[in-house]
Amino acid sequence: SDDQKITPDRVETYTRSVLDQVNTDKLRQNLISLSEFHTRHSKSPLLNHAGDWIMDQFRGLGYKDSFYHSFKSIIDGEDFSLRNIICNKDGFSKKLIIICAHYDCIMENKGDPNSRAPGANDNASGVSAIIEMARVLANENLQHSLQFVLFSGEEQGLLGSKSYAKYIKDNKVDLYRL
Repeated sequence: SDDQKITPDRVETYTRSVLDQVNTDKLRQNLISLSEFHTRHSKSPLLNHAGDWIMDQFRGLGYKDSFYHSFKSIIDGEDFSLRNIICNKDGFSKKLIIICAHYDCIMENKGDPNSRAPGANDNASGVSAIIEMARVLANENLQHSLQFVLFSGEEQGLLGSKSYAKYIKDNKVDLYRL
């Protein structure tokens, strides 16, 4: 009906109502919490602790379809088991929009997994934004399905995103394309 037509005014009104729900205090607290991990280097076991913290955030928001996408990679000649974090939000359509960032970080010496590396700008800020986006959209009915994806191993050559892209291709996931 004419009452249900999508108009630019309706899109703008809806967008503003969603954006008004963003809580900068929650963004800041997530950023601080992630930055308090001594390091989130891909070679450090602390990365898994940070990943568990992130997963707890998604599950605490009610996202039951959240899981780890595990993969193996070689970093500096050593084998590592790494995990991407996947959080799904169903829409009316099964076409999938991926919103992503990486949750690992490094210091100037990329091979140093032990030094303090809070990674506030690289990339706790991106992860915090995605967690807040997931919070705001948790109870929204959306046309397309969303997948919030947080990669590990990005600082060592985009390892997580390459692994997940292969998974998407191999499983013929129906991605939304403009």
